[in-house]
Amino acid sequence: MIAFSDGQSVAESTYSETAGTLRCIAGGVKIQTYNGLTRGMSNPVAGYEHDSTTLRKANDGSLVIEGSSATFGLVFMLIPVGAAETHWIRFQPYSAEEEARKKAENAAREKTATDRNNAVVAVAREYVTKNLPADVRFLSWRAFVVDRNDTWAVVFLPTDHLYDSNGDAPEIFVDKTTLNVVRVER
Repeated sequence: MIAFSDGQSVAESTYSETAGTLRCIAGGVKIQTYNGLTRGMSNPVAGYEHDSTTLRKANDGSLVIEGSSATFGLVFMLIPVGAAETHWIRFQPYSAEEEARKKAENAAREKTATDRNNAVVAVAREYVTKNLPADVRFLSWRAFVVDRNDTWAVVFLPTDHLYDSNGDAPEIFVDKTTLNVVRVER
């Protein structure tokens, strides 16, 4: 069994029926991940532990993983204890159509953001052109747009761009709804 994250192998384990670590069951497969004495140097329980993972396919095609753990033994070699726990995780089935839909949505979202940024920067450019203070010189039209609650802050990048006499790049705040410049901060 190999686990992948972002196309890269991150973990690998081998299970087999002959080794007793894998068993076919109705509707899935059960993997014994640990079976033996309680683990951990600081564990006050001396006893036996059993951990297993069951993989099943749900009716809708989802992968359902059931993790089970049980332990029993003696705490500090005096007090008998036992515990069992089971949890489930469900993974949606892969769908090429769903993947294509998500990619199309992301592309549309990115285009909308690009169009919005272009509009906001155009408003800031026009404002700067019309209201250029005497101590500010405009060297380039490249800008960076930042979401600031009710406004977009247009920051002209610090190299070869918009500067005042102190060398600071001012932020030009554009209202999100009206697309009007509401203030300039230095």
